[in-house]
Amino acid sequence: MTTLRLTRWHPQPAVQLVRRRSDAWLGASADLAAADARDRAPVRTGRLRRSIVALPLRRPDGRARSGVWARAPYALWVEIGTRRMRAQPYLRPALDAVRGAANTLVALARIGVN
Repeated sequence: MTTLRLTRWHPQPAVQLVRRRSDAWLGASADLAAADARDRAPVRTGRLRRSIVALPLRRPDGRARSGVWARAPYALWVEIGTRRMRAQPYLRPALDAVRGAANTLVALARIGVN
C-alpha cells in the first residue's frame, strides 16, 4: 500500500536564503570592484586611491544594492576629464570587469556548470 502525504510548501525560508546569499554576493562584488578601481586609479599622491571604498546600500523597498564610491573631491574630474586634462577612467572599467565576471557566472549557472 502506497501512502500519499500532502504537505504545504512555505517559500519564505527559501526567499530569505536567496536574499542573504545575494546580499553577500553584492557586497563581495562591490569589494572586488573597489579593489580593481584602486589598482586602476592614477597615482600622484595616493589620495584618490585611498578614497575609493565599497558602500553597501539599501533601497527603501528592502532590496539590496551596493556601490563603489571615490571620496576625493576631484575623483569625478579624473574619471571623466576636463578640457585641460584627459580622462583617466578607473571606476567604469572596474565596474565593467566585475559586471562581465558576474554575467559569466550567471551564464555558467544556467547551463549547470559548478
